[in-house]
Amino acid sequence: MIAIRFAGQVGPAALRAMHQGSLRAGDESLVSLLREAGVASVRPVHNLSDAEISLGLAAARDFELTVAPGADEAHSARVLRESALVEDVSTIAPEAAPPLPGPPLAVPATAEDVATELVFAGFWLRFAAWIIDTVVLATASVFLVSLVGAMAGLAGFAVVALLVGPLVYYAALESNSPQATVGKMAVGIIVVDMEGHRLTAGRALGRNVAKVVTAFVPLGAGWMMAGFTEKKQALHDMIAGTLVVKKPR
Repeated sequence: MIAIRFAGQVGPAALRAMHQGSLRAGDESLVSLLREAGVASVRPVHNLSDAEISLGLAAARDFELTVAPGADEAHSARVLRESALVEDVSTIAPEAAPPLPGPPLAVPATAEDVATELVFAGFWLRFAAWIIDTVVLATASVFLVSLVGAMAGLAGFAVVALLVGPLVYYAALESNSPQATVGKMAVGIIVVDMEGHRLTAGRALGRNVAKVVTAFVPLGAGWMMAGFTEKKQALHDMIAGTLVVKKPR
């Protein structure tokens, strides 16, 4: 086993993720270092709160690493010592290793490996979700038009709402806890990024703006790409770097 203290180059977000039991594949430099060193699992020496980690406490940077079976621990320690991300490295004899809190944290795979573990939603599931969402939006539009008919002076607002409303509907729901519109929830699918994480508001907005490009592809081919591309991505998914997958049970 190897005791390690990460240097200041490792930000609070990465350290917080490790303490909480998940290291995002997006932390490329840190993940690459651990994989190169043959590390199989990572455990924090101390359980600290988010606030303590954010304050930069030295204890937040202390971890104990286990190398993969068959890996040379001396080589792993040498690789870690040579990295600018690491401040201090020492080895611990197996019999001297103290009990550690919580389950071990497995070093994550690459983004490609993560993506292969997801169950992609095909064209017909997505089409069914689109039908339901169209009904939801059409119903809301009819209500809005009826409201405008009863209240003078709201025509301009209604036009803006009818144009912007669908964009807000899709982006807001896909970037928040449902990760899905009403139609997607009904058929059991969600939208994620290439690592399987929830979309940021910016990426969700960009994904839905990119549907304009998809719509201009002749014969609906931009949409139908979801039926035959490797990861069942439509054109706007490829542009935004997103996936539509079946919701884990």
